[in-house]
Amino acid sequence: MFESYKTPGTNSIPPAAEIEKFLQTSPVMSDSGALVLVTCGSEDEARSLARYLVEHRMAAGVQIIPISSIYTWDDDIVDDREHLLICKTRTDRYDAIEAAVTERHSYEVPPILMLEIDRASGPYLEWIKANTTD
Repeated sequence: MFESYKTPGTNSIPPAAEIEKFLQTSPVMSDSGALVLVTCGSEDEARSLARYLVEHRMAAGVQIIPISSIYTWDDDIVDDREHLLICKTRTDRYDAIEAAVTERHSYEVPPILMLEIDRASGPYLEWIKANTTD
């Protein structure tokens, strides 16, 4: 990983300041970043929920994407227009997001999924952490 730092013909370790700079500017492993996906039945519901999550610092940011969904509900196949929320957050905020969505969502069974972030840029993860901290 630090091959470019080595002096030709040596196995010397790079200076600590260079390692720190590398770690701050390179993609890093994340043990706390997450994306929470939520599907809503209308754009108004999606916007209201997204704003609530950001205002209450449960999510640093939320993208709203119109989607087509095909799923089974009450033994019928449903073909619907929905809105997908992609919430940028931390894993430790999931329970708060799930509670907020469940309380405010129009669906009987709100679809809420968390995907842990395996890798992301250091500055982006810091932005998520800074904007989801009380």
